Amino acid sequence: MNYLEYEDVKNIHFALVEHFVLNDDPINPPGVRSPDLLHSAVERQRVGWKGYLKYIDPRDVAATLVYGIVLDHPFHNGNKRTGLVVGLAHLERNGYMPKPDVKERDIYKMILGVAQHLPAEEWGVRSFAKRAQVLPGRLHDPDAEVSSLGQWFRRNMRVAEKKDRSIRFHVLKKLLRRHSVVFGSPDRSYIDVFIEEETVSSGFLGLGPSSKKIVRRKVGQIKFDGESAMVPVNTVRLVRQMCSLRPEDGVDARVFYDLEAKVDHLLCQYQHVLRRLANR
Repeated sequence: MNYLEYEDVKNIHFALVEHFVLNDDPINPPGVRSPDLLHSAVERQRVGWKGYLKYIDPRDVAATLVYGIVLDHPFHNGNKRTGLVVGLAHLERNGYMPKPDVKERDIYKMILGVAQHLPAEEWGVRSFAKRAQVLPGRLHDPDAEVSSLGQWFRRNMRVAEKKDRSIRFHVLKKLLRRHSVVFGSPDRSYIDVFIEEETVSSGFLGLGPSSKKIVRRKVGQIKFDGESAMVPVNTVRLVRQMCSLRPEDGVDARVFYDLEAKVDHLLCQYQHVLRRLANR
C-alpha cells in the first residue's frame, strides 16, 4: 500500500492554502498547529498489534486518516478541507476514485457528519455504533465511526481508470520538466513545446576536450490560456504523444502524474464542496 507521509499531508495543506489565498474563504491562519497531533493522525494508517496492521484496505486507511485530521485539528485552520483532500489523494494514489454518481453534496454531508459526530445513517451508511461499546468517559466510539467512514468509502469509490486528466498549466509544466520537456514563450494564445537534448562535440579534428551542449528540438505547439488555466484532457494527451510519454513508451499515468498533480486535480474538481466546508 502507498501511504501518505507527514510531509505529504503538510504539502497538501499548503496547496489548499495557496488555492484559497485569493478566495473569500482563505485558510487563515495557515500551518501546523501541533506537529505531534499531525504525526499522530498520519501514523493512524500503520496502527497494529504484534506485527498485524489494523487497517489493510486502502479505503479503511483513508477513513482513519480523514478521521484523525478532521477531529484532531492538527492545523490552525482548514482541517476539514485538508482531511477531505488527503483522503481522496490517498485513495487515488492506491487506485481508487469516486464513482460517477457520487455528488458533491454527498461528500459534503460525509465530512460534516464526521466532524460533528452525526449518526452515520444521516450521511449515507449504517452505523457500527449500535454494536460497539463506548468506553466510559467518552461521548463517541472512534472505532465505530472510522468503520462507518470506511463503509462510506467502500460504497462510493471504484477502481480508478489509468487515464489522463485535466490539470493546470503550471503543474503540467513541472511534470514535463522532469522529462526534459520545456515550453517556449507564448505567442498570442499558443505556446511551443520543446524537448531538450544533450549533444557532445569533440575538439578540432577530433583532438582536444569534448564539450556538451543542451539544444532544444521543437516537437509541437498547444493552446495557451495562462499559467493558472486548466489544460484540457485532450491537450494533455497530445503533449504526451508528441513527447513520447505515453504508456506504450513506458510512461503510464501513475508514473507521469505525481502527488502534486493529483492534488491539484482534486482541488479543482471539488472546489465547490471545499468552499462550503470553509464556512462550517
